[in-house]
Amino acid sequence: MRSSAKKTGRASIMIQFHQSYAYEDFIQGYRPKEGGGFHRRDGHFFDFCNRARTDLARPYVFIIDEINHGNLSKIFGELMDADRTR
Repeated sequence: MRSSAKKTGRASIMIQFHQSYAYEDFIQGYRPKEGGGFHRRDGHFFDFCNRARTDLARPYVFIIDEINHGNLSKIFGELMDADRTR
């Protein structure tokens, strides 16, 4: 993966976007298995949200570095439209 996710502590993470970074890397997607077929893999943001959900006593911070280097519609997908439908 060309993106870099760096843990800056248990309650924060910094991720850097690249042109090849996609929704499957950020949220969740299917990846091929070595023996054939596919398996679902959680992305960096999905994992981070699950950690934060289990530790409500502390604030969690998700930092996106170089957001302008990523293809935002490819990375966020339908999440960009989720707010408009409410």
